[in-house]
Amino acid sequence: MNDNRTAPVAPGDFIDCGDGLWNARGSFKIAGILEAGTQASLVALPSGNFLWLDSITLEGDALAKAMKLTDGGKAVEAILNLHPFHTLHCEWANRHFPNAKLYGSARHKAKLPNLRWQEANVEDPRVAEVYAETLDFSLPRGVDYISPDENVHFSSLLAMHRPSATIHVDDT
Repeated sequence: MNDNRTAPVAPGDFIDCGDGLWNARGSFKIAGILEAGTQASLVALPSGNFLWLDSITLEGDALAKAMKLTDGGKAVEAILNLHPFHTLHCEWANRHFPNAKLYGSARHKAKLPNLRWQEANVEDPRVAEVYAETLDFSLPRGVDYISPDENVHFSSLLAMHRPSATIHVDDT
């Protein structure tokens, strides 16, 4: 097991989880005061390209490491925004990885219609088929993926990274 998996993490960390998976930690402050943090994961694909699981704003060393791994961002094939209520970092990711296909839920598209979203929603089985060699996706049963109550951010699309047997999940 990679020792980085159990080390304390803070905004700005970029953690090598092994087996072609990195986790980036970012800042998200509730009411501008309480640091709750946010995360995204970078996944190496068998093709040599990469994809992001969720969007994040990277700075400093974390940005430098991500850009070095991805040939200045040119090797980022896609950004899969898995949590329908996490939209704050989508514009940054879209701007910094302009060649990447941008996937999101219907809510992402409604909240940020100016971005260049792919036609298929991120939870569409066709998207899962494209990345099936590296990832398995699952929606939790018994809860709404996109709650009609804007205050309920309970569910997201789960992504299991096959090579490391690691589940990427944010706020579920």
